[in-house]
Amino acid sequence: MYSSDLRWRAVTLDYVYNVPCEQVARLFGVSDRIVRRLHEQFKSDGHVQSRQRSRLSSHSKELLGFAAEARYGSSSALPTVHYLHRVASILCLLKFELNFTRKVLER
Repeated sequence: MYSSDLRWRAVTLDYVYNVPCEQVARLFGVSDRIVRRLHEQFKSDGHVQSRQRSRLSSHSKELLGFAAEARYGSSSALPTVHYLHRVASILCLLKFELNFTRKVLER
């Protein structure tokens, strides 16, 4: 991962001052492929920051709602067995979706 300062400098030299990608890459000590990719990303997005990936949940909304209520102490009835297909799915939900640690889960 390269710093945003290096990214902006490379794009400025390549895009604004028309310095060839090979020379910019040699100047900064990176491959010319990286400079070309930064240039293309700047032309398409308007910036050179890395893209943030959006996370999609694979669990049902009812299960997420129950886990969120359980996390903040609200009392509610357990969801029906229909939504709890496997014990592993609820453990995966608690660990990865809601970022519970092992110590919190063992309490």
